Amino acid sequence: MPELPEVETVRRTLMPHIVGRRITRVSVHRADVVRANGIRKAGEPGETVRDVARHGKQLAIITDRRCICIHLGMSGSLCVVPADRRRHIPPHTHLLWRFDTGCEMRFTDPRRFGGIWLFDSLDTLQTTRWASLGPD
Repeated sequence: MPELPEVETVRRTLMPHIVGRRITRVSVHRADVVRANGIRKAGEPGETVRDVARHGKQLAIITDRRCICIHLGMSGSLCVVPADRRRHIPPHTHLLWRFDTGCEMRFTDPRRFGGIWLFDSLDTLQTTRWASLGPD
């Protein structure tokens, strides 16, 4: 299971690649990974990523329209793939976000212990899901 330092490293690695970038496409390859009151969209084309936050072992991709909470579970990972290496999609890749730079962010979780939750805002995430977590 990724521990807090690894999740913080993921956050710092993602930031220069996705903050300020516009989402051009979202592909959900396994819908049951997205857990959001029946909503199966994990972002919309046209949204711009404003920040990437972390509390404990959970990440939040904050866009201008919503907040996407990601828990990596035991075997999950998020990586950014440059546009010139997008062709091969490894097994167990459940979601892809493509950005205006052509790069993709991929959520891969072979054991499916992780998940993605959608919230209206970071405040909503902090007062609901993250409220039950201890201090960071």
